[in-house]
Amino acid sequence: MLLYRQFDPILNGGEKVDAIVISGGRGFRLGSLTRRYNKGAIRFQGIPVIARIVDNLCRISDIEKIHVVTGHQSKSIECVLGNLPPAQNSRIILTRGPSETIGMLQRIALTIPIVRCDPGAFVMGIDSLISTRTMEHFVSRVIDQLKQGENRITILCSTNIDPAPTHYRVYEVGNEVIRHLAPKDADAKCTLRSVGVRYLPGETLRRIRKDAPRRYGENISPYISYLMAQGARVHSITTSERWVHIGYPRDFNAKP
Repeated sequence: MLLYRQFDPILNGGEKVDAIVISGGRGFRLGSLTRRYNKGAIRFQGIPVIARIVDNLCRISDIEKIHVVTGHQSKSIECVLGNLPPAQNSRIILTRGPSETIGMLQRIALTIPIVRCDPGAFVMGIDSLISTRTMEHFVSRVIDQLKQGENRITILCSTNIDPAPTHYRVYEVGNEVIRHLAPKDADAKCTLRSVGVRYLPGETLRRIRKDAPRRYGENISPYISYLMAQGARVHSITTSERWVHIGYPRDFNAKP
């Protein structure tokens, strides 16, 4: 039986939270750009996408280890990570997942035996680039919630819905998510866009490991909607700052 390190749900000043970065998908919408390289290894304005994300996370003192889950063309992204400064590289834990296309749930589940599950972890893909300021704000707000004894799913949303038309739409009231819907199902009340950065409590992470085999190929957004239908409360934190979504070749010309 797997044992998990347990923490008091109310953080004291010495505890930190891990981050999980999923970088294993094929990136079909990027066409020829990802035939030989993982999306995270492709340069955005001269810097590999994964290097930008790791640098961002390493600047946040409340984040301890950064678990990077690879898959498609894993060697290309591992090469990028291996060339990062030692101070950043020492905080990275690599997990090489299968190269075939599987959902985020399966890749998250691969990290559960080694990630710091309690009180929870930050989970993100590599298609959204946000500023360090935005990430710091999101992390600090979640940490404040934990110190107050609130440990629940929290998603970063944006008032700027244009960058990622494929991301889920959100309707919230008083930071409580009321609707979390795929774009095709969203209505006029869903005025926010999920950025693709989430905080998941340890209870949710362990449930993902249990549910992943029977929900093969599923991504995290529909799974969150599923949990909401089961009664889970989801909190939202909203930013109005600019962000970049990398889903198509043209997006590499966007400005962060």
